[in-house]
Amino acid sequence: GCAALAYMASSVVLIPGELIKQRMQMGQASSFTAAVGSIWKNDGIGGFFAGYQGVWLRDIPYTALELGIYDNVKSAMLKYQNRPKDASVSQTEEIIAGGISGGITGYLTNPLDLIK
Repeated sequence: GCAALAYMASSVVLIPGELIKQRMQMGQASSFTAAVGSIWKNDGIGGFFAGYQGVWLRDIPYTALELGIYDNVKSAMLKYQNRPKDASVSQTEEIIAGGISGGITGYLTNPLDLIK
């Protein structure tokens, strides 16, 4: 719930950035400024939000899953090490938990990436 709301709020910046990145990756623009100029010239301000729903369909499930999986991975790490549930984890353990949860979430939500 909260992760989805936070993503929706930040999407005002993230969605245009994703669109610009895609245009550059597909060779439709040679630089950041060329992409921005092209979108502005052809579509106006609304052009920066093209595909908004598709990106939401991909990123909201990703964000919600990742946070849930991340907490479960950290709990599993603590349980495996016979540490209390409320014990703090090291920065290295945080990075490992983040990598594992990001990998699992990316695998599960990859088909949604085709929507955007």
